Amino acid sequence: MASENKVITFVKNLGYEPVEKGSIIVRYLPENLSAKIAKMFTAEIYVLQICKNEIILLPFSTITGFLKEETSLVIKNTEINSVEIKEEFLNYNIYIKYGDEIIALTAQQAETSDLRSNSFYGAGHKKNLKNVLSILSDFNKNT
Repeated sequence: MASENKVITFVKNLGYEPVEKGSIIVRYLPENLSAKIAKMFTAEIYVLQICKNEIILLPFSTITGFLKEETSLVIKNTEINSVEIKEEFLNYNIYIKYGDEIIALTAQQAETSDLRSNSFYGAGHKKNLKNVLSILSDFNKNT
């Protein structure tokens, strides 16, 4: 569990400059239906935090539910080629292309996040989702 203020403090302590209202809860996007079913019970959950110069993923501990003292992924803003966002059922699928890599993430829609796992993890997901998706979409305007 992590309030948005805790995430901001946590990210600052790691040496990054977080953007206010820049955090949401995400999971890696499963590749197929079988993986979706398996990941419903075992998927790791992350905070995607927009920072001044990068986007970072912060993993939650599957044991405690608190943020781990590490970053899982750091992508410099200057390395991002494009971002594609697709609405699928009750989620937004986010594809971030950087260099020769594509990271595929999924985020619960704000309207259903209270009924699903995001209500447990917090991090301002519901109120930040629209802002984060807008910031991510803006990367396409800068390329």
